[in-house]
Amino acid sequence: MFFTATGLSVHHYSQGSPFILDLIIPPAVAIYLLGTLAYIVKYPSKVSSVIQSLIFVGIFGLCVPAWYFSLLAFGSDQLTLLEVLPPITPIIFPLAMVIVTFLKPSLAIRTFLLTWIMFSAPILAYLMTHSSELNSPRGIEIAVTLGPIMLFVITMLLVSRSLKQEVLQLYDEKSDLKIISEQDVLTGLLNRRAGQEILKKTIKQRDRSFGLVLFDIDQFKRVNDVHGHDMGDKTLQDIVLRCQTRLRSHDYFIRWGGEEFMLILIGVGLEETWTLAEDLRVLISADVLSTGLTSSASFGVTIRHDSDDKESLFKRVDEALYDAKNSGRNTVVTKVY
Repeated sequence: MFFTATGLSVHHYSQGSPFILDLIIPPAVAIYLLGTLAYIVKYPSKVSSVIQSLIFVGIFGLCVPAWYFSLLAFGSDQLTLLEVLPPITPIIFPLAMVIVTFLKPSLAIRTFLLTWIMFSAPILAYLMTHSSELNSPRGIEIAVTLGPIMLFVITMLLVSRSLKQEVLQLYDEKSDLKIISEQDVLTGLLNRRAGQEILKKTIKQRDRSFGLVLFDIDQFKRVNDVHGHDMGDKTLQDIVLRCQTRLRSHDYFIRWGGEEFMLILIGVGLEETWTLAEDLRVLISADVLSTGLTSSASFGVTIRHDSDDKESLFKRVDEALYDAKNSGRNTVVTKVY
Protein backbone atom coordinates (compact mmCIF):
# COMPACT_ATOMS: atom_id res chain seq x y z
CA MET A 1 0.00 0.00 0.00
CA PHE A 2 2.89 2.39 0.75
CA PHE A 3 4.47 1.92 -2.66
CA THR A 4 1.08 2.20 -4.39
CA ALA A 5 0.32 5.46 -2.57
CA THR A 6 3.80 6.81 -3.28
CA GLY A 7 3.58 5.90 -6.98
CA LEU A 8 0.17 7.53 -7.32
CA SER A 9 1.45 10.66 -5.56
CA VAL A 10 4.40 10.97 -7.94
CA HIS A 11 2.18 10.34 -10.95
CA HIS A 12 -0.52 12.84 -9.99
CA TYR A 13 1.90 15.63 -9.09
CA SER A 14 4.08 15.09 -12.17
CA GLN A 15 1.09 14.98 -14.49
CA GLY A 16 -0.72 17.80 -12.72
CA SER A 17 -4.02 16.06 -11.85
CA PRO A 18 -7.02 18.41 -11.93
CA PHE A 19 -8.69 16.56 -9.08
CA ILE A 20 -7.94 17.79 -5.59
CA LEU A 21 -8.49 14.33 -4.11
CA ASP A 22 -5.68 12.90 -6.26
CA LEU A 23 -3.33 15.46 -4.74
CA ILE A 24 -4.37 14.85 -1.12
CA ILE A 25 -5.17 11.21 -0.40
CA PRO A 26 -2.18 9.32 -1.96
CA PRO A 27 0.53 11.45 -0.31
CA ALA A 28 -1.41 11.54 2.98
CA VAL A 29 -1.69 7.73 2.98
CA ALA A 30 2.01 7.35 2.08
CA ILE A 31 3.08 9.66 4.92
CA TYR A 32 0.75 7.90 7.35
CA LEU A 33 2.08 4.45 6.42
CA LEU A 34 5.68 5.60 6.76
CA GLY A 35 4.94 7.08 10.16
CA THR A 36 3.12 3.91 11.18
CA LEU A 37 6.13 1.78 10.26
CA ALA A 38 8.41 3.99 12.36
CA TYR A 39 5.95 3.80 15.26
CA ILE A 40 5.82 -0.01 15.13
CA VAL A 41 9.63 -0.20 15.11
CA LYS A 42 9.75 1.99 18.23
CA TYR A 43 6.73 0.45 19.99
CA PRO A 44 6.33 -3.15 18.78
CA SER A 45 3.86 -3.95 21.55
CA LYS A 46 1.37 -1.51 19.99
CA VAL A 47 1.10 -3.44 16.73
CA SER A 48 -2.50 -4.52 17.38
CA SER A 49 -3.82 -0.97 17.75
CA VAL A 50 -1.74 0.14 14.75
CA ILE A 51 -3.25 -2.60 12.58
CA GLN A 52 -6.75 -1.46 13.54
CA SER A 53 -5.92 2.11 12.55
CA LEU A 54 -4.46 0.83 9.27
CA ILE A 55 -7.73 -0.93 8.54
CA PHE A 56 -9.64 2.31 9.12
CA VAL A 57 -7.24 4.23 6.84
CA GLY A 58 -7.57 1.53 4.18
CA ILE A 59 -11.36 1.73 4.29
CA PHE A 60 -11.23 5.53 4.14
CA GLY A 61 -8.74 5.43 1.26
CA LEU A 62 -11.07 3.15 -0.71
CA CYS A 63 -14.49 4.62 -0.03
CA VAL A 64 -13.81 8.35 -0.27
CA PRO A 65 -12.39 8.22 -3.82
CA ALA A 66 -15.17 5.82 -4.90
CA TRP A 67 -17.86 8.26 -3.82
CA TYR A 68 -15.99 11.39 -4.92
CA PHE A 69 -15.28 10.27 -8.47
CA SER A 70 -18.66 8.53 -8.89
CA LEU A 71 -20.53 11.70 -7.90
CA LEU A 72 -18.19 13.73 -10.07
CA ALA A 73 -18.94 11.54 -13.08
CA PHE A 74 -22.67 11.51 -12.35
CA GLY A 75 -22.74 15.29 -12.37
CA SER A 76 -20.70 15.81 -15.54
CA ASP A 77 -21.52 15.32 -19.19
CA GLN A 78 -17.84 15.39 -20.17
CA LEU A 79 -16.21 13.12 -17.58
CA THR A 80 -16.62 9.35 -17.35
CA LEU A 81 -16.00 7.33 -14.22
CA LEU A 82 -13.58 4.97 -15.92
CA GLU A 83 -11.43 7.91 -16.97
CA VAL A 84 -11.15 9.51 -13.57
CA LEU A 85 -11.38 6.59 -11.13
CA PRO A 86 -7.89 5.67 -9.82
CA PRO A 87 -6.85 1.97 -9.96
CA ILE A 88 -7.95 1.34 -6.38
CA THR A 89 -10.24 -1.65 -6.88
CA PRO A 90 -7.51 -4.30 -6.36
CA ILE A 91 -6.66 -2.77 -2.96
CA ILE A 92 -9.82 -4.32 -1.50
CA PHE A 93 -8.25 -7.80 -1.62
CA PRO A 94 -5.19 -7.14 0.62
CA LEU A 95 -7.48 -5.04 2.84
CA ALA A 96 -9.79 -8.06 3.15
CA MET A 97 -6.83 -10.25 4.17
CA VAL A 98 -5.79 -7.77 6.87
CA ILE A 99 -9.35 -7.53 8.19
CA VAL A 100 -9.76 -11.30 8.34
CA THR A 101 -6.34 -11.85 9.93
CA PHE A 102 -6.40 -9.23 12.66
CA LEU A 103 -10.06 -8.82 13.63
CA LYS A 104 -12.30 -11.26 15.45
CA PRO A 105 -14.35 -13.40 13.02
CA SER A 106 -17.75 -11.77 13.64
CA LEU A 107 -16.26 -8.26 13.58
CA ALA A 108 -14.20 -9.07 10.48
CA ILE A 109 -17.27 -10.15 8.51
CA ARG A 110 -19.29 -7.08 9.52
CA THR A 111 -16.37 -4.75 8.77
CA PHE A 112 -15.65 -6.24 5.37
CA LEU A 113 -19.33 -6.39 4.41
CA LEU A 114 -19.77 -2.72 5.32
CA THR A 115 -16.58 -1.79 3.44
CA TRP A 116 -17.71 -3.66 0.34
CA ILE A 117 -21.14 -1.96 0.35
CA MET A 118 -19.70 1.51 0.92
CA PHE A 119 -17.04 1.06 -1.75
CA SER A 120 -19.08 -0.77 -4.37
CA ALA A 121 -22.42 1.03 -4.15
CA PRO A 122 -21.53 4.29 -5.96
CA ILE A 123 -19.36 2.59 -8.58
CA LEU A 124 -21.86 -0.15 -9.43
CA ALA A 125 -24.74 2.35 -9.40
CA TYR A 126 -22.88 4.48 -11.93
CA LEU A 127 -21.96 1.55 -14.18
CA MET A 128 -25.53 0.20 -14.14
CA THR A 129 -26.77 3.53 -15.46
CA HIS A 130 -24.00 3.92 -18.06
CA SER A 131 -24.09 0.80 -20.19
CA SER A 132 -21.37 1.95 -22.58
CA GLU A 133 -18.86 2.12 -19.75
CA LEU A 134 -20.18 -1.07 -18.16
CA ASN A 135 -19.57 -2.99 -21.41
CA SER A 136 -16.00 -1.73 -21.79
CA PRO A 137 -13.13 -4.04 -20.74
CA ARG A 138 -12.37 -2.06 -17.58
CA GLY A 139 -16.07 -1.67 -16.77
CA ILE A 140 -16.59 -5.43 -16.98
CA GLU A 141 -13.49 -6.02 -14.85
CA ILE A 142 -14.67 -3.63 -12.12
CA ALA A 143 -18.26 -4.95 -12.18
CA VAL A 144 -17.12 -8.56 -11.93
CA THR A 145 -14.62 -7.73 -9.16
CA LEU A 146 -17.09 -5.79 -7.05
CA GLY A 147 -20.00 -8.12 -7.76
CA PRO A 148 -19.53 -11.90 -8.10
CA ILE A 149 -15.95 -12.02 -6.86
CA MET A 150 -16.74 -10.02 -3.72
CA LEU A 151 -19.78 -12.20 -3.05
CA PHE A 152 -17.50 -15.22 -3.31
CA VAL A 153 -15.01 -13.63 -0.88
CA ILE A 154 -17.79 -12.90 1.63
CA THR A 155 -19.05 -16.48 1.30
CA MET A 156 -15.54 -17.76 2.00
CA LEU A 157 -15.34 -15.49 5.04
CA LEU A 158 -18.54 -16.98 6.39
CA VAL A 159 -17.26 -20.51 5.75
CA SER A 160 -13.93 -19.60 7.32
CA ARG A 161 -15.67 -18.23 10.42
CA SER A 162 -17.70 -21.42 10.77
CA LEU A 163 -14.61 -23.61 10.37
CA LYS A 164 -12.63 -21.51 12.83
CA GLN A 165 -15.38 -21.85 15.42
CA GLU A 166 -15.45 -25.62 14.92
CA VAL A 167 -11.66 -25.81 15.25
CA LEU A 168 -11.74 -23.73 18.45
CA GLN A 169 -14.49 -25.96 19.83
CA LEU A 170 -12.46 -29.07 19.04
CA TYR A 171 -9.41 -27.49 20.67
CA ASP A 172 -11.42 -26.68 23.81
CA GLU A 173 -12.79 -30.23 23.91
CA LYS A 174 -9.28 -31.62 23.48
CA SER A 175 -8.03 -29.41 26.31
CA ASP A 176 -10.88 -30.55 28.54
CA LEU A 177 -10.13 -34.20 27.76
CA LYS A 178 -6.44 -33.62 28.53
CA ILE A 179 -7.33 -32.09 31.89
CA ILE A 180 -9.69 -34.97 32.66
CA SER A 181 -7.06 -37.55 31.70
CA GLU A 182 -4.46 -35.93 33.99
CA GLN A 183 -6.62 -34.95 36.95
CA ASP A 184 -7.68 -36.96 39.97
CA VAL A 185 -11.45 -36.67 40.24
CA LEU A 186 -11.69 -36.72 44.03
CA THR A 187 -8.95 -34.27 45.01
CA GLY A 188 -8.39 -32.25 41.84
CA LEU A 189 -4.68 -33.10 42.00
CA LEU A 190 -2.59 -34.52 39.19
CA ASN A 191 -3.17 -38.26 38.87
CA ARG A 192 -0.52 -40.97 38.77
CA ARG A 193 -0.37 -41.03 34.97
CA ALA A 194 0.40 -37.30 34.82
CA GLY A 195 2.83 -37.62 37.72
CA GLN A 196 4.81 -40.34 35.98
CA GLU A 197 5.18 -38.15 32.89
CA ILE A 198 6.28 -35.14 34.94
CA LEU A 199 8.78 -37.26 36.87
CA LYS A 200 10.15 -38.70 33.64
CA LYS A 201 10.57 -35.27 32.02
CA THR A 202 12.02 -33.66 35.15
CA ILE A 203 14.67 -36.37 35.56
CA LYS A 204 15.88 -35.72 32.01
CA GLN A 205 16.62 -32.08 32.86
CA ARG A 206 20.06 -32.70 34.32
CA ASP A 207 20.64 -29.05 35.17
CA ARG A 208 17.65 -28.89 37.54
CA SER A 209 17.81 -30.15 41.09
CA PHE A 210 14.63 -31.36 42.73
CA GLY A 211 13.40 -33.12 45.81
CA LEU A 212 10.93 -35.99 45.89
CA VAL A 213 8.45 -36.72 48.68
CA LEU A 214 6.18 -39.76 48.93
CA PHE A 215 3.73 -39.84 51.81
CA ASP A 216 0.94 -42.12 52.93
CA ILE A 217 -1.99 -41.43 55.27
CA ASP A 218 -1.53 -43.64 58.32
CA GLN A 219 -4.10 -46.38 58.95
CA PHE A 220 -6.46 -44.91 56.38
CA LYS A 221 -8.12 -48.27 55.77
CA ARG A 222 -9.52 -48.07 59.29
CA VAL A 223 -11.25 -44.76 58.43
CA ASN A 224 -13.02 -46.39 55.49
CA ASP A 225 -13.89 -49.53 57.47
CA VAL A 226 -15.24 -47.72 60.55
CA HIS A 227 -16.69 -44.50 59.13
CA GLY A 228 -17.42 -45.41 55.53
CA HIS A 229 -15.93 -44.41 52.18
CA ASP A 230 -17.69 -41.03 52.07
CA MET A 231 -15.95 -40.02 55.28
CA GLY A 232 -12.72 -41.39 53.88
CA ASP A 233 -13.09 -39.28 50.75
CA LYS A 234 -13.77 -36.13 52.80
CA THR A 235 -10.74 -36.88 54.96
CA LEU A 236 -8.49 -37.07 51.89
CA GLN A 237 -9.91 -33.83 50.51
CA ASP A 238 -9.33 -32.05 53.82
CA ILE A 239 -5.73 -33.29 54.06
CA VAL A 240 -5.04 -32.15 50.47
CA LEU A 241 -6.39 -28.67 51.21
CA ARG A 242 -4.16 -28.40 54.29
CA CYS A 243 -1.08 -29.43 52.34
CA GLN A 244 -1.78 -26.99 49.53
CA THR A 245 -1.54 -24.05 51.95
CA ARG A 246 2.16 -24.89 52.45
CA LEU A 247 3.15 -25.67 48.87
CA ARG A 248 4.55 -23.28 46.26
CA SER A 249 2.61 -22.60 43.06
CA HIS A 250 5.16 -24.50 40.94
CA ASP A 251 5.35 -27.61 43.15
CA TYR A 252 3.79 -30.72 41.65
CA PHE A 253 1.24 -32.34 43.99
CA ILE A 254 0.17 -35.79 42.79
CA ARG A 255 -2.27 -38.36 44.07
CA TRP A 256 -0.14 -41.42 43.48
CA GLY A 257 -2.88 -43.87 44.40
CA GLY A 258 -5.43 -44.43 47.15
CA GLU A 259 -4.13 -42.60 50.23
CA GLU A 260 -0.61 -42.21 48.81
CA PHE A 261 0.65 -38.84 47.51
CA MET A 262 3.79 -37.57 45.80
CA LEU A 263 5.45 -34.16 45.70
CA ILE A 264 7.98 -33.08 43.09
CA LEU A 265 9.77 -30.00 44.42
CA ILE A 266 11.73 -28.17 41.73
CA GLY A 267 14.95 -26.34 42.62
CA VAL A 268 15.38 -27.52 46.22
CA GLY A 269 17.96 -29.61 48.05
CA LEU A 270 17.66 -32.32 50.66
CA GLU A 271 17.32 -30.03 53.68
CA GLU A 272 14.54 -27.94 52.10
CA THR A 273 12.72 -31.10 50.99
CA TRP A 274 12.87 -32.58 54.49
CA THR A 275 11.69 -29.29 56.03
CA LEU A 276 8.67 -29.17 53.76
CA ALA A 277 7.80 -32.80 54.48
CA GLU A 278 8.05 -32.16 58.23
CA ASP A 279 5.83 -29.09 57.94
CA LEU A 280 3.21 -31.13 56.10
CA ARG A 281 3.40 -33.89 58.69
CA VAL A 282 2.71 -31.38 61.44
CA LEU A 283 -0.11 -29.75 59.45
CA ILE A 284 -1.88 -33.08 58.94
CA SER A 285 -1.64 -34.27 62.52
CA ALA A 286 -1.86 -30.98 64.45
CA ASP A 287 -5.62 -30.40 64.55
CA VAL A 288 -8.88 -32.23 64.14
CA LEU A 289 -9.98 -32.39 60.52
CA SER A 290 -13.26 -30.89 59.32
CA THR A 291 -14.69 -34.41 59.41
CA GLY A 292 -14.13 -34.51 63.18
CA LEU A 293 -11.41 -37.13 62.81
CA THR A 294 -7.69 -36.93 63.48
CA SER A 295 -5.06 -38.24 61.12
CA SER A 296 -1.34 -38.52 60.52
CA ALA A 297 0.98 -39.38 57.65
CA SER A 298 4.33 -41.03 57.08
CA PHE A 299 6.83 -39.44 54.70
CA GLY A 300 9.69 -40.68 52.57
CA VAL A 301 12.14 -38.05 51.28
CA THR A 302 14.98 -38.10 48.75
CA ILE A 303 16.64 -35.95 46.11
CA ARG A 304 17.62 -36.63 42.52
CA HIS A 305 21.21 -37.54 41.65
CA ASP A 306 22.70 -37.30 38.17
CA SER A 307 22.91 -41.08 37.96
CA ASP A 308 19.21 -41.54 38.75
CA ASP A 309 16.54 -42.67 36.36
CA LYS A 310 12.82 -42.75 37.15
CA GLU A 311 12.95 -46.29 38.53
CA SER A 312 15.94 -45.82 40.84
CA LEU A 313 14.61 -42.52 42.19
CA PHE A 314 11.16 -43.91 42.92
CA LYS A 315 12.59 -47.06 44.48
CA ARG A 316 14.63 -44.94 46.90
CA VAL A 317 11.77 -42.69 47.99
CA ASP A 318 9.47 -45.72 48.29
CA GLU A 319 11.99 -47.41 50.56
CA ALA A 320 12.17 -44.25 52.67
CA LEU A 321 8.38 -44.29 53.05
CA TYR A 322 8.47 -47.98 53.94
CA ASP A 323 11.02 -47.24 56.69
CA ALA A 324 8.81 -44.41 57.99
CA LYS A 325 5.80 -46.74 58.21
CA ASN A 326 7.90 -49.31 60.05
CA SER A 327 9.30 -46.71 62.45
CA GLY A 328 6.00 -46.07 64.18
CA ARG A 329 4.35 -43.91 61.50
CA ASN A 330 3.77 -40.14 61.64
CA THR A 331 7.42 -39.44 60.85
CA VAL A 332 9.74 -38.31 58.05
CA VAL A 333 12.53 -40.59 56.85
CA THR A 334 15.25 -39.43 54.46
CA LYS A 335 17.09 -41.78 52.12
CA VAL A 336 19.87 -40.12 50.11
CA TYR A 337 21.41 -43.18 48.41
